[in-house]
Amino acid sequence: MTNVGNTPGRVPRTLAEDLRARDDDALSHLLLARPDLARPAPVDMTQLASRVGDQASVRQMVALLDSLQLMVLLAVSGLDPPVALESVARAVATEQASVEQASVERASVERAVDSLKQLALVWGSGSSLQLVRAVRQVLAPMRADGVVLTAEPPELAGDRADPAVVDATAAGTAADVVRQVEALLDAWRERPPAVLRSSGGVGVREVRVVAARLDITEAQAGFLIELAAITGLLTRAGDVRNDVWLPTAAADAWPDRAVAARWRELATAWLATPRAAHLVGQRDERDRVTNALSPGLEQSSTVDLRRLTVSALAQARPRRSDEDAVVAWVAWHRPRRTLARDRMVRASLSEAGWLGLTALGVLSQSGAELLAGRDPAPVLEPLLPARVDSVVLQADLTAIAPGPLHRNLAVTLSLLGDVESRGGATVYRFSASSIRRALDTGWPAEQVHTFLAAHSSTPVPQPLTYLVDDVARRHGRLRVGSLRSYLRSDDVTEIDALVADAALADLGLNRIAPTVVVTSCAAHVVLDRLREGGHAPVSESPERSEPRRSAARRGSTSRRPLLPQRVVMSALEAQAVVAAVRAGDRAAAQRPPDSGRHRVESALEMQAALREAAHSGSSVWLAYMDQAGSLSERIVDPLRVDAGWLTAHDHRTDRTQGFALHRIRRVSRLL
Repeated sequence: MTNVGNTPGRVPRTLAEDLRARDDDALSHLLLARPDLARPAPVDMTQLASRVGDQASVRQMVALLDSLQLMVLLAVSGLDPPVALESVARAVATEQASVEQASVERASVERAVDSLKQLALVWGSGSSLQLVRAVRQVLAPMRADGVVLTAEPPELAGDRADPAVVDATAAGTAADVVRQVEALLDAWRERPPAVLRSSGGVGVREVRVVAARLDITEAQAGFLIELAAITGLLTRAGDVRNDVWLPTAAADAWPDRAVAARWRELATAWLATPRAAHLVGQRDERDRVTNALSPGLEQSSTVDLRRLTVSALAQARPRRSDEDAVVAWVAWHRPRRTLARDRMVRASLSEAGWLGLTALGVLSQSGAELLAGRDPAPVLEPLLPARVDSVVLQADLTAIAPGPLHRNLAVTLSLLGDVESRGGATVYRFSASSIRRALDTGWPAEQVHTFLAAHSSTPVPQPLTYLVDDVARRHGRLRVGSLRSYLRSDDVTEIDALVADAALADLGLNRIAPTVVVTSCAAHVVLDRLREGGHAPVSESPERSEPRRSAARRGSTSRRPLLPQRVVMSALEAQAVVAAVRAGDRAAAQRPPDSGRHRVESALEMQAALREAAHSGSSVWLAYMDQAGSLSERIVDPLRVDAGWLTAHDHRTDRTQGFALHRIRRVSRLL
């Protein structure tokens, strides 16, 4: 149990004194809830108290309060300080009676007061509560608007759903979204879309192509593209003139991983991203369409509202939650966040369904495990459909995959046929163009026949055999190549020598007439090679230096981060900051008086005192000026003084570091 109160009978005089009386767990809790207070680490408790009262920090924290906490805060702000807990309870009860709401129990008010004290918005004892000064300024507009708050959260629970049906349905959706991301990566690996120069995102037409290819809505396609990017599977690549969206190196190995592990990665990224994917396809204030992957989709409230939405579903399960009820529940918990809040909640419910966290309006067991920070794989894997290694070939030139196919089989089947429909069973359609596509990649007709026979659970239908043979019979009658330059000479013997020269074999010279040779190499390359070989060619077109572009491979393209990193604070970091603040307080308490026998001023005296402390293993107080010109007080354990530097263990940072002697302004021995 953390101590956020004070010694019984003793009332703190200042906020800094109140914070100083709290135990380390309570201070860590404060920093975890308000990480902005710890960046950078305060030098002592007085500076921490100053940051606690910063208006911007208070406004950010008040935006996260629920309706009951806001009611209590408004009640405290409306009473003359110091305020007694009993007065707060009466004020809240009166407010509720005025809006014909059920009375609030005193215990609920006490819990709300305790939570506000933990957040350092209220401080003091139960008989003498004080409000942080900036809170009144933040609440003033809300009080002027006459906002009506309620103390009972709205009910969430509806009809009970069968958990087994919910989990099975959600598992099927989870497998689908993993397959859809995989198909998206495959498509963009072959034909990467260009980065829009206007917005830096993906064009509307590209989103429509993805939607048609995967048989999903455009809204789902935009969400899927955003999901792949925030998971680190898509990135911008190329140069300024040819910037495209490509799968990352992580995407290359992604299909080989287990479906449950991939789904967890997608769902975790979705819960943590500040990007509001539901804005894709919507028009902004300038009536411009918002493109997928374009910058500017980040919203500060997105992560908080999304997690609250899923938390509402977790509280209601295994009962269904009506969408309006969830919107009202989140609104009670975040009454201050009114700008686009309800739309964000409704979008989060839709996206959770597309992702497979929910099914039939209920949070799945795997979704609950993920929300709790546990691995959902043990719950999800037994429910996922087993992969199959065969299809059912039909006489209407279709193949039905009765379940998810193994990766290699799915890739090859997508080469031979086009996906006609998806779902529990995927249907592939064979056509002359799809068979020709396979033959164009080098497949002979015999290999196509062998593959179909090996992976069909039924005999290969005769119409499909005829189709493959007919396309193969006409395939390759015409040949098309590309040429970039030619060589011609009236001397046939010179042409003979060029074609026969082994040193020029890499130019790929093809003779199309007795005096004419063509090649796919650029003219300037041919000229350079011929001159190196002792020939004296001349260009029939004006010679100009062509730009030499390096054919950068996809694996070596420059990668620019798509999203800013979200700043969070770990429990260990919070504990380290608390220790630093405590050390700063001890240093302030050990500050020497302006005069006295322990004062050390001259450089020689300071160095002598530091060497003596290093020899005796004692601690000293010092005032140190850093490179930014800030003076800090520290307690250190000197280890050695050498070459203009003091090496000492700093109590504030709890590590050994160096201090430039010329920046030490004062040293005092500790008694």
